[in-house]
Amino acid sequence: MDGAPGLRSARLGGEGKSDTDRRRLLIEMLADHSRPWEARFRATVSLAGPTGEFEVAVGQCTGEIITEERGTEGFGYDPIFLIHELGKTMAELGMEEKNQFSHRARALKALLPALETRLGLVRGN
Repeated sequence: MDGAPGLRSARLGGEGKSDTDRRRLLIEMLADHSRPWEARFRATVSLAGPTGEFEVAVGQCTGEIITEERGTEGFGYDPIFLIHELGKTMAELGMEEKNQFSHRARALKALLPALETRLGLVRGN
């Protein structure tokens, strides 16, 4: 799908669409494509310093889009985003699991060493 829905995934289908509407539309868009429908959530975070220096970190969670909604946690595409390594959708994860496996968590973990360095903290082993 050439990267669609991409960065604007929350706007898929236009204004006034619910998360459920967008999930249905995405599955319709994928119908002509062979399965599995591999997908990824990606987050980018940046830490800027007072003199203009900055660090950037990217986190990614890979999986596939499934047709059956599973789980009640989360929002957006979470109920149809199956994480291979867990065998669960993002919406089936509790907050503790989500904070380990989500794209946002991974991006923040990747940025943590830069933040610790800027704050003068030393990480224990």
